[in-house]
Amino acid sequence: AAYCINNKRLPRTVAKKGHIEQLRRSMELSNHRTGLSALSNEYDLVSESVITSSTSWDGANINNLEQSRGPVVTSCLIQFPAIGEKIKGIKITLFCEKTCTLEARLLEGSSFDSSLPGECLDACVHEIIEVGRQEILFSLNTSLKKTGWHYLEIRSQIDFSILEVINPPVGFKISYPINPASGGITNSYSKYISPSSENFSSFGPLMEIFPHSKQYPADAVKHEAHRPTSTPNLWISKPSDFSYPEFLEISWRKKVEISKIALYFDPSYDQYFPTSSSTVKNPHIPSLIKDYRIYLTSAKSRSKLLLEVKDNYLPYREHTFDPTEVMGMEVEILSTHGLDRAQIYKIRAYE
Repeated sequence: AAYCINNKRLPRTVAKKGHIEQLRRSMELSNHRTGLSALSNEYDLVSESVITSSTSWDGANINNLEQSRGPVVTSCLIQFPAIGEKIKGIKITLFCEKTCTLEARLLEGSSFDSSLPGECLDACVHEIIEVGRQEILFSLNTSLKKTGWHYLEIRSQIDFSILEVINPPVGFKISYPINPASGGITNSYSKYISPSSENFSSFGPLMEIFPHSKQYPADAVKHEAHRPTSTPNLWISKPSDFSYPEFLEISWRKKVEISKIALYFDPSYDQYFPTSSSTVKNPHIPSLIKDYRIYLTSAKSRSKLLLEVKDNYLPYREHTFDPTEVMGMEVEILSTHGLDRAQIYKIRAYE
């Protein structure tokens, strides 16, 4: 309605081909997803830049997250991003109170965004001889047909529980069997469902994928998508207490003129929230960037503070200013609303 009023057009006119594309583009640029595929933006100067970061998330960093023991089950489904060409093994930490046989199946993601478990790529069996907490390496040697979300289903005749981490990186999820007798939420596409988020906390498996791959690099902010698709599409820093800022440094090979910067932060898109409202301890989503600065770098390599923002609580921010010739810019993250790392989906810059 606002678009129609601002452009002095009737809704039926806007709905026609030639006009609906403009509406969709304006919504995409302001952080709304309007279709299955992301729109390309030829005016974004960041896509032509070189990006470096203070740090980037490494697979081993998951060991630094807070841990807790998951529920006792006989099966579970683990989702994770697979970026490389092969998976040779997956290490999971779990608890077994009795000797048992664990059956594991590696599943490729199906549907448009690979958001459902699909074809089985590989399977293996692991015998549990000793009881208690242990690290299990599921030996696989699988060539991936495509990158994106993959799934590991673990089944056993005997109860076990997975060691979980609190607030894992985007895309690492664990789902448990639905109990039809409970009368709760069901899933039409799978017999598993993820636990809903309480106080904006999520849970995922303590796991390691071999060989290691960079799943959340700085270059991810150049991706056309500004939220998860079939891949994570965001930069994540290493765990930090922010005593020193985390940052992304964007540089161009020749001078560019910019007058607008758009930032797409992470409002926990991948979490599964309750269907009804409930009391939360934190009024803001912990993954959102709270305080940040933006610096511009001149042709003489001099860095100047453009702006500083405190107490941000929005996932999308735009900053406009007088046209300025630059060779680079830096987005410096000073704090979040609770998460111990910086997470940014996309940065755009325009003339």
